[in-house]
Amino acid sequence: MRYEINKKKKEKKMCGNVVASMIITCKGRMHHLKKTIQNMIGQICDFKYEIIIVDYGDPGGCFDWCKTIQFPNIVAIKVLDDTRNFNLARARNCGAKLASGEILCFVDADVMPKPYWLFEVIGKAKRNKLVRMGGTRSLGGTCAVPARIYHLVRGYNEALCNGWGHEENDFYSRCRHFCREAGYNLKNINYINHNEYEGTKFCKYPKRKDSSMLNKEAAKRTYFLVNPNGYGVCGYEFWKR
Repeated sequence: MRYEINKKKKEKKMCGNVVASMIITCKGRMHHLKKTIQNMIGQICDFKYEIIIVDYGDPGGCFDWCKTIQFPNIVAIKVLDDTRNFNLARARNCGAKLASGEILCFVDADVMPKPYWLFEVIGKAKRNKLVRMGGTRSLGGTCAVPARIYHLVRGYNEALCNGWGHEENDFYSRCRHFCREAGYNLKNINYINHNEYEGTKFCKYPKRKDSSMLNKEAAKRTYFLVNPNGYGVCGYEFWKR
């Protein structure tokens, strides 16, 4: 796939409003984020985007580390309550709550997007599409969706709080009621291989089989009443460059 960007158009748009918000959550994964952040801030595109990093009780002090990142549109959020066990759905919602982009991109800390990934997915998401790559374990949760659709479905289902599994499928299923789905080019993205323990050690149920089953059951119970008390509601500390 060939990409062409008008440089003059890029200079004009980069000074305008934020088009995309890239949301990354972190709890015990700062060693991955330190390796992938350069890929995230190195996206080549003709629009302005921000990177929102959510410190969800990260033991490594991710919130303070974010202040050292040399990127003009970096935002750091430190969630201050209910962070004992990692809840991916709530962590992503906390980041999306403060996002200003018209398109929300949810990216895992171990994902390394290549330079034109964001340009590709935003182009598709702007056409009212949910853009994601399913069927691959470590890339299944990386997606882009119009903020309007995200809010229509009331975000990720925070009742799926048992650990790894099914948060993305539940979210995608609800989004498909309002938009079509599209994939992105796998050649434009890579990821860090890691063992299962690194991805589940802060979850309520560390075994993926157990947590996924419990989350599926919770999704069935709450599918038509998602986040009735709000989503992304938390006490937090905020920093922006």
